[in-house]
Amino acid sequence: MQRNQRIANFGYMMLFFIMIYALLFRHSVALWGFKFNSILIFLVSIVFLVLALFRKKDDKEHKFAFKWHDSIPIWVLGWIACYKYLGNLIAPYAMNRTESDVIPQMQTLVKRFWSGATVYETINFDTYTLFPTYLPLQWLPFSLAEALHVDYRIYALFILFVVFAFFINSIKHEYYAILLAILPLAITHFAFWKNEANYYNCVENLMAAYYMAFAISLVQSKKVWLQAILFSCCLLSRYSIVLWTPLFFAYLYFNYSLKEALKAAGIVVSVVLIVYILPFFIKDTSIFLQGYQYHTGAAIGEWTTQAWTNNGYPFHLSTGIGFAVFFHPSVNENLSAHLAVFQKVHLLMSLLSIAISAAIAWYRWKKYQLKPDSYFALWTLAFYLTVFYHFIQIPYNYLFVVPIYVYVVLFKESLERG
Repeated sequence: MQRNQRIANFGYMMLFFIMIYALLFRHSVALWGFKFNSILIFLVSIVFLVLALFRKKDDKEHKFAFKWHDSIPIWVLGWIACYKYLGNLIAPYAMNRTESDVIPQMQTLVKRFWSGATVYETINFDTYTLFPTYLPLQWLPFSLAEALHVDYRIYALFILFVVFAFFINSIKHEYYAILLAILPLAITHFAFWKNEANYYNCVENLMAAYYMAFAISLVQSKKVWLQAILFSCCLLSRYSIVLWTPLFFAYLYFNYSLKEALKAAGIVVSVVLIVYILPFFIKDTSIFLQGYQYHTGAAIGEWTTQAWTNNGYPFHLSTGIGFAVFFHPSVNENLSAHLAVFQKVHLLMSLLSIAISAAIAWYRWKKYQLKPDSYFALWTLAFYLTVFYHFIQIPYNYLFVVPIYVYVVLFKESLERG
């Protein structure tokens, strides 16, 4: 590797680590304020994505690869390190902790499903009621954890680590092998260390596992059926990926064929029918709308400034991440109107990211005759998720583990290009 290329790679890696550090730690909030920090993190993410887009693939073929038995020690040590932090959270913070209804809601849905009761109907907690807002693949996989009496948080972490094993064994560049192998494990370790509250209340690691597995399949697998199934898993957990759907099928069409794109569409439709429409939606076609309306109502609650906050803004809007804080009124008045405006901005910005990706694909084809290959598809996914999550109406910190692990896959692929 030439000296200039190594220097460029070093700078690129430093930018990636700065972005991950800012997303996980957000120490700078105390230095220059949470509003500027939100802008800074978004800009650093965009710069990283721009540089990743222009990473040119060299002609050298990297034949290095971890063998399964070589990666086991890395995986085991990473599991032990991360489980140490998670284990410390389990004893003092049981799954039915009242600070969050995420896990209790999932437990209720799992128990209802296997008892034959109606799943999507109001859940009555001690001091309030809610209508379920989770899609099936966000809670149904925890049936095994419920049957085995395994803590949901450990179960979600284990599934994420299974995906890490595939990630590690996909590494082909000997120069960055160890760095890339420990990267997702290190990120998880530091995430537990710095953001404990994100992990004793939720199981977002499962959704992160879906998205990371799908990202890996885009660039490492030629099996369209596998990509379609993993896409369906993402769609039926965190449905944020729904607006990216046209880019996914466009990639399949240009990179494979119309037949393969239609095959993938058939698989996705079949999964949605089998997992959601037939067992749940067809019995009560209002459940999705009811869940959406409840989620909007809950958002108004999160946008309400509480007396205990010391900066005049709701807690989750002032943690230094996301742009919701810029649309919050100075007083708790007309919250519904301000939230409605921001929801429209969120939709428009998400659609704009899709349009930008399509325009870049068109330009690359017209200028260089470059088809939207698997790397470009991965890049558009990371770009779309960046915009989607930074403009989300309630920027819960734990939600950002989804784009972080997609960034990890993009980072690996971009490093291996040159």
